[in-house]
Amino acid sequence: MFVDGRAAEAVGASDAAVVCSGTATLEAGLMLRPFVIVYRVSFLTALAFKLLVRVAHVGLVNLLAGRRVVPELLQFDFTAGRVAEQVGRWLDDPAAGREVVDGLRAVRESLGPTGASARRRKL
Repeated sequence: MFVDGRAAEAVGASDAAVVCSGTATLEAGLMLRPFVIVYRVSFLTALAFKLLVRVAHVGLVNLLAGRRVVPELLQFDFTAGRVAEQVGRWLDDPAAGREVVDGLRAVRESLGPTGASARRRKL
């Protein structure tokens, strides 16, 4: 199901999600739901990125963790079959989903307690 403008509600109510790369991946990660990051850009953009940028991951939760917590299906790896395979794994094997949630929980804890903007105003 595609949901426009109510992503937090949809991800929060889901057993697993498919999320486009960007800040939405951090938001989904903070909700502690297994998800797969997907993204595809033009061939030239992908080539330029590959030549100019050296990062092990593109998803914010993976970058913050310093390891792959959630899978990233980028460019030609982003297929319906690969998405279904990954999400199906979590649905069929709750332990695999819990492993992802444990990694996401560690990322969330590394960010510190909620209310950063309120604490910042007091400085």
